[in-house]
Amino acid sequence: MLKDILAKIGLSEKEITVYTSVLEHGRLSYTDLSKKTGLNRTTTYSVAQELLSNGMLQEDFSSPVKALVAAPPEALAAMATEEETRLEKKKQLVNEAIEEIRSAPSAAGYVAPAITYIPQQRIQQYFKQRNDVWNASLMATDKTWWGYNDIDFIKQYSTEWLSWYWELAPKEILLKLFSNDEKIEHELKNRMPERREIRFWKGEHVFTGSLWIVGEYVITVNVRQSPHYLIEMRDPALAQNLRTVFAEMWKLTS
Repeated sequence: MLKDILAKIGLSEKEITVYTSVLEHGRLSYTDLSKKTGLNRTTTYSVAQELLSNGMLQEDFSSPVKALVAAPPEALAAMATEEETRLEKKKQLVNEAIEEIRSAPSAAGYVAPAITYIPQQRIQQYFKQRNDVWNASLMATDKTWWGYNDIDFIKQYSTEWLSWYWELAPKEILLKLFSNDEKIEHELKNRMPERREIRFWKGEHVFTGSLWIVGEYVITVNVRQSPHYLIEMRDPALAQNLRTVFAEMWKLTS
C-alpha cells in the first residue's frame, strides 16, 4: 500500500526500494543498504542522495560509519509544499511567456488552425480553455448552441463542465440540442437553467457522437471508442449552413 502511494507521489521504483528499506530497518549504512536492496553501491549512493535532497532520508553521524535514517513523516508534507511552490512559479512563468508572445511583432500574424484535434487526456481542459473563444463566436452570430448530444458524453464529461459553463456564460447565450430520452438528461434539466433546452429524439436512433455548432465553429466529440477525441473545425460557411438546418429541425419538432 505504502509503495503504491509513494509511486503516485512520483518516486521511482529504486527510490521506493531504498526508502522503504531504510524505513523498515531504522538505520542502515550505505553498504548494508546496498545488500538489503540488491542494488550496487553506486546506484544505492545515487538514489540515496536524491532522497536526501528531497528530505525523505537523513544522514546519521553518531557512529564512525555514516548511516541513513528515515526523516519524520512530516517530510512528505514539505515535499508537497515545495512542489506547490514550483508549480506556482511555473504557472507565473507560463503567464509571462503568454504576455511576451502576445506582444511580440509576430503575434499579429498568428492564425488559429482551421481544424484542431484534441486527445482524450486534454478534452476536459480544452472545454475551459476555449470557453471565452466559443462564447465570443456565439455572441457574434446567433448566440445559440445547436446540434445533438451523445448520452455517453454527458455521463463521462459533461456534468461538472456544464455547471461551470452555465454559471459563467453570458445571459444571452442559449442552447438548443437534440438528445436521447435518458434519465440523466431529465436530471440535468432540473439542475440547468431554462435557456439550456434539450429536445428528445423521437426515433429509435441513438446518437453515438456529439455535434455542436458554436458560432463559427463545428465541434465533434467521440467517446464511443478509445481513446476519446474532440475535433474543432473553424468554418464559418459550414457552421452557418448547419445552424440553418438545425434551426429548421427545431421548428419542425416544436
